[in-house]
Parts: sequence; C-alpha cells; structure tokens
Amino acid sequence: MDMQGKKILIIDDHPIMHRELEKVLAKEGFQFTGAFEAMGGLRKAKEESPDLILLDVMLPEYDGKQVVRSLKSDPETKDIPIIFMTVTLSKKDDVFDKTIEVEGVAYPAFPKPLNYPKVIGLMKELISAREKPIA
Repeated sequence: MDMQGKKILIIDDHPIMHRELEKVLAKEGFQFTGAFEAMGGLRKAKEESPDLILLDVMLPEYDGKQVVRSLKSDPETKDIPIIFMTVTLSKKDDVFDKTIEVEGVAYPAFPKPLNYPKVIGLMKELISAREKPIA
C-alpha cells in the first residue's frame, strides 16, 4: 500500500527521537507531526486526525498509558492505531512481539533505539487494516 500522504503523530519528549523518526518517515512517504508532551499530543491527535500514533511510554506529565486512555475515550481519536516506543524493553530480548496492555487491550511496543524496518512494516499493516472496507 502506498503511504504517500499518510500522517503519523509522534509523541515523544526527546527531540533527537523526533529527528530520527522524521528522516525515516519522510523516506517512506509519510507526512508527520509531533508533540513533545502528552497534552500537546492529545490536542494534535484531535486537530490533525493522524493515521497512526507513535507514542513514547515515559513522558514528563502523563505516561503513555494515560495518553492511550484519553485517546480511546474520545470518539474523535478512539480508532487511531497506536504503537508504543520505550527504553523499558530490552533490545536483546526483543523478538518484535512485545505489547503493552492498557484497559485490557494489547498495543504493539518496540524498544528504543527502534528497529525501523520492523516498525515501518507494522505501521503499514495497521494503517492498511484500518482502511480496509468492512464487508
């Protein structure tokens, strides 16, 4: 599936992470926007209706799980796919099937530094699945 024009919202408090992700996303044809804290991310999710959110688990004011709870309780943002990014997962143990559970729902999670081919592959999968018409 062509990802041209698909918008990704990056919610992460580290500017270096934003720069790295922006380079990778641009190469793949994604558009992107970002927020460095939870409240800004929640606001951008409502204003910009991204196709997917890349969300850091550890943010200064609210953690990623609290952000997910807010997103999923809002009719405007509840259907946006979310992928967690975190330094709390071990890179050496990761077999790219990690999840973080929020309110009984398992969300995919990747350790930082990210394995970009795996993350991009999953992003494309989630965006494609969201766009498939219901038969």
